[in-house]
Amino acid sequence: MTKEEVRQHARNIRQQLSDDAISMGSKAVAEFFFNEFNITNQDIHVYITKEGSHEINTSLIIDQLFKKHPDTTLVTSSSNFEDNTLRHFIFDESTTFKNNRYDIPEPVAGKPYDREPDIIIIPLLGYDKQGHRVGYGRGFYDRFLIDYPKSFKVGLSLLDPVDNIEDTDSWDVKLDYCINPRGVITF
Repeated sequence: MTKEEVRQHARNIRQQLSDDAISMGSKAVAEFFFNEFNITNQDIHVYITKEGSHEINTSLIIDQLFKKHPDTTLVTSSSNFEDNTLRHFIFDESTTFKNNRYDIPEPVAGKPYDREPDIIIIPLLGYDKQGHRVGYGRGFYDRFLIDYPKSFKVGLSLLDPVDNIEDTDSWDVKLDYCINPRGVITF
């Protein structure tokens, strides 16, 4: 499948998922995340789920990190649409958010973050069995990930991988792991 075919396929399947399926899948993914990864004293970059997107609800991971893992540093980003890059900020319980032009919640302000995160939790539409991911098409995460080769790159998905994404590019950064409701896939 091409990237565009994977995007369309994933969007079609996700739109058919019930709220209960998304909720149960998100809970399973969060449980696998906490069982699989050492998060003690880690810097964890996480995206904030867009309401109505039919994707993993990252608030389940975020809330548990705040409540049970105060030794972690949580990081999130805002988008710079002029050059399709991300600006990173430390995310704590006082961080306020505003939806960007695509209704994605982003931090309004905060303390800039300029280190390499230990774990980067990555949004995606689809992925293949080799760890290639297909995002939403603007390249924000590919530009971000290329600068952090040592970070564990963890995708979250409600779907299983496709066999192969045919038109990957040399600048596409592969996932190290993807968590879906059935478990953790290592690439």
